[in-house]
Amino acid sequence: MKCPKCGYNSLDSLNECKRCGATVEADTSRINTVKTGKSTSIDNDIEKFTLFENDEPILLDEEFVNDYSFHGTPIKKYNSDNTNDSPESSLVLASFSRRFLAFFIDISVVLAVSFLTIIIGLLAAGIEINEGVMKFSYILLPVYMILSLLASTVLLFLHAYSGKSFGKLIFGIRVVREDGRSISLGQSFTRWVGYYLSALPVLYGYLSAIFDNNLQTWHDKISKTYVIKDN
Repeated sequence: MKCPKCGYNSLDSLNECKRCGATVEADTSRINTVKTGKSTSIDNDIEKFTLFENDEPILLDEEFVNDYSFHGTPIKKYNSDNTNDSPESSLVLASFSRRFLAFFIDISVVLAVSFLTIIIGLLAAGIEINEGVMKFSYILLPVYMILSLLASTVLLFLHAYSGKSFGKLIFGIRVVREDGRSISLGQSFTRWVGYYLSALPVLYGYLSAIFDNNLQTWHDKISKTYVIKDN
């Protein structure tokens, strides 16, 4: 139904114009739906609501469709890692195996950088490595943990900048938010904090992705992100 005041097309069942708030006369008998033929997921087609005026269809404008969220979320319910016929509008979730290998590379880089930093520090202080490790082990262990924590912040900035860490770049996957766009620095920070929350219950927060329909870990869920194949 077209608003007599501003001309905005809205559902016939509404008693009030969504744009200007003017009162309109509802008519629930004139609402129809049509298929656009374009898919947003592996299971369902998009349905756009259509108004009919003098038996001629009038497609509602994009603003109306977005406001009522008739478009489905293309990421969800589509988690096959080995497919070549996905819809263009769908994003293919990365498999758990890819994510695990990428994470292994990331954590290896972080730990290696932290270890080399300690070695360089001992050498710079003129302390022999074997002697220094044995003599100052009670100090070096907490220092190593702190250095690892600091080194892991590089993942925070890499994800915010490109959605890819070292391992994700190698295995062709990246982090996105729910609408498929790049994540913000705030989301990346939340995700980084979530790493440690996921690790607390014997890494269950990471392993939970195996049983999740969208392959999300705990840190994915709290930051509202997905890991997808980078095409």
